[in-house]
Amino acid sequence: MATYSAVSAGEKDADSPITVSLIDKLDQNPLAMFEGAAGAPKLSAAAISDGTLPAGKISTGTITDQQVANNTLTQGTIADNAIGQGELKTAQGEASVNAGSTTNNDAVLTLPGGQYGFYPQMRSSSPTKYPTFNLSSGAVFQSLSASYSTSFVTYVTLDNSLSGSSSAYIQQRYIQASPPYKIQSVDFGPFIYVLLNEQGKVLSTWQAIDPPWWLLAPTTERKVRQPDGTIKKFYTEFAAFDKSQLKTNLKAYKAHFKKCCEERKEIKRLKQRESHLLNSVLKSKLTDEERQAAQDEIQSINAQLSTFEVQEKEITTETKNLRMNDLPHPFMSKKPTDRVCILSPLESDYDFVSDLLENGESVGELLNEGYIKIDQETDLMAPNGCKIHRFSFK
Repeated sequence: MATYSAVSAGEKDADSPITVSLIDKLDQNPLAMFEGAAGAPKLSAAAISDGTLPAGKISTGTITDQQVANNTLTQGTIADNAIGQGELKTAQGEASVNAGSTTNNDAVLTLPGGQYGFYPQMRSSSPTKYPTFNLSSGAVFQSLSASYSTSFVTYVTLDNSLSGSSSAYIQQRYIQASPPYKIQSVDFGPFIYVLLNEQGKVLSTWQAIDPPWWLLAPTTERKVRQPDGTIKKFYTEFAAFDKSQLKTNLKAYKAHFKKCCEERKEIKRLKQRESHLLNSVLKSKLTDEERQAAQDEIQSINAQLSTFEVQEKEITTETKNLRMNDLPHPFMSKKPTDRVCILSPLESDYDFVSDLLENGESVGELLNEGYIKIDQETDLMAPNGCKIHRFSFK
């Protein structure tokens, strides 16, 4: 690489001679600038005319999320049929039931993908046994004196009328949510649930990278890349709905509810404008006056947003866990005497289990067939009705 050496004032005044050193600098400095040598001037964005850099001049893989301004890639800029399987961020979850392990060999489970899940697949641990599943689970709930959730949840009844020690498995691929997750200060990778009866027999298993309650959590509506490269995610809360107001103060409540819904739409528009202005401020093409005008408009937008009753909120660890105890586990048909265990992420073999799942292996099968042993419970905080347990390979 060429070395950049600045030409001093004494080398270029009217009385200075033309020296070998000067000629060498004039020869090497342009090369050093193109090579990005230390101390050499850099080409600024203002020197590049809009629309002059064709796609063929951009190397594959050189544009990452760090080079794309916030909210600049919209649905309108994505070509038709441009998103395929490889561009979808998906994960796969699995649940299982052992033969003869529950009432009538049926179990009601929540599928991991909810409304973002694809049609589930099934298999049996025996090539001659055929489990079935259906979406009608009322009979099982009634037989176990269980109750439905009042929230929308994707239930499935897994009918495992098999003999011996065969198990039935159901898996679902789904569009992934927002890992990582924490419960208090403990980081979780995959969530691996095990349902045990009073004697410690494995009745059912469930595994997914997202916990059951993510189905009830707010959906990300906006992402903003921070200066340090991290991504913050936001959602706009829905207007609170109070049915009692319909009978006592209908006219005023209709006006109030309409105002809140309009605020929700306006938040989205103003936040998009704010992101555009922030991206403009970071560009060197703006004059001082233009930059100040953009900053003043950003301040005005934030002042306007602060007056809204409906607010945009950041999706934090606490936000993700707000509904944790509304859907603490996936075993909807568990008996009062059954125990719900979650494998502890603090165990030494947890990374190995995570690697197995990432590699497409079934940890549920290892649990059903006795390769993994459920050990004593820990004192780690867990969702209601669950305990986090140590585990080991036999």
